[in-house]
Amino acid sequence: MTMKQVFAFLLVGIMVVSLPLASFGEGIAGGVKELPEETSGGRWQEYSRGISILPPLNSQIIQRTADSALARILVAEGYQINLFVKEARVELTLPMVRREALEQMGKIYPGARLLSDRTGTVGPHKMISLHFLIPKNKQTRWVTAQTFIELDEQTYLLFQLETSEGQYDLAKLTYEAVIQSLLVKDPDQLAQQRQKLIEAGHTLQSEIPYEAIRSQLIGEQWLRFIEGDRDIGYLRIRQWHGDLDQRLKNLPRHLAQPGFTVEVLARMEINDALYDTISICFLADDQQEEIWSIRTTERPVRTRTAKQLYARQGKKIRFDIREVPIEHQKTWVETGIRTRGQIELTRRQVSSDKQYQWQVPPKSYLSQAELYLLPLILKDRPDGQWGFYAYHANDGKIAFRTERIEHQSNGRFKIYSRLKPQDINEQVTEYDAKGGIIQRILPGGRKLIRATQRQIVARWPQFVR
Repeated sequence: MTMKQVFAFLLVGIMVVSLPLASFGEGIAGGVKELPEETSGGRWQEYSRGISILPPLNSQIIQRTADSALARILVAEGYQINLFVKEARVELTLPMVRREALEQMGKIYPGARLLSDRTGTVGPHKMISLHFLIPKNKQTRWVTAQTFIELDEQTYLLFQLETSEGQYDLAKLTYEAVIQSLLVKDPDQLAQQRQKLIEAGHTLQSEIPYEAIRSQLIGEQWLRFIEGDRDIGYLRIRQWHGDLDQRLKNLPRHLAQPGFTVEVLARMEINDALYDTISICFLADDQQEEIWSIRTTERPVRTRTAKQLYARQGKKIRFDIREVPIEHQKTWVETGIRTRGQIELTRRQVSSDKQYQWQVPPKSYLSQAELYLLPLILKDRPDGQWGFYAYHANDGKIAFRTERIEHQSNGRFKIYSRLKPQDINEQVTEYDAKGGIIQRILPGGRKLIRATQRQIVARWPQFVR
């Protein structure tokens, strides 16, 4: 499992439990590979560009793959169909795209033979399709098909088929059917829809009863990370109102006014590593200034030998009751400050430190603390949907996100969060009437479920603090 996979694994939806990125704003080599999801015959949609297709029945979809594919469709018969968006810095025509594709295939596979070369349309969009026979690949003759669909002069969709020669005739029919199912929404229509949601979010923010929320804060929540029938970690969330936390006062600036603080403590065991994260975020009462800090440390699961433990005498760190030498730990730290309409962020990684700065979006920006307070903000609202901008530690960027709420008859409610437009699925969290988390479904069938401190201590006695 890659570090980015671990990061997505710890994503709790409102604010992430941060793990390191190889380079800020870019994906780790290996990417976030979510486990395949069964399709049910419905349309698969990508909300950033308004792209949708109809996958084959009994296929599986992997999204956000290592090679930047929007989606990878795994068909039960053993072949796959991949979908990419390709953007050029200059305007291109389809003949130019065709020539470039032929040249690249010739360089990669000098013995490749062109099986099919045709032009056509997919709805209102022009396309060109190239099919190649690869003499020997994966111990058998292989067919690769590439279909380029022009969205505009600088943006093309690329459908790619990968199949053995023996499966080609069947795979070709399915591949062509998937391509012809493509629908692309009008960009102006998408912009209008987003603006409508932003205006709704802006109106909601102007009506948030912050003073009333102070009395509704949930002092402490404990949650278990579950994989199958096994506990693989835990989460503790605390909320309070008051002065700036002393742990944040060491940052370059100091806020004198009181505000809302959210603290998240998380532990996750994945493969042979433990990931411990402490996150603290503070929003001042004027809602114009905020500070946050996220610290994640990776440690080995296995107990150190005496030789390893005392390899560097005097240079050990202590976490709970376990000691791990500095050379055996990896720590990533992120600090962010928003003031006077600007966000300044510093990320300390194992190999380097980096600093970033952004202007705060003029409307509908949610602070890191407000992301945790959303259940309290929305629970008394009627069912509806809103759009916001928020900083995303997962990607190191400010992204547009949507939130919608559905109330249930038993007083509980669900919030459906799309954390950024590229996310295919909404994240669903169920809350009780007071806004406490009941459960959240994570990628791969894993769960985050409500627990008591006693349950957590029983499973992680030496690590809970």
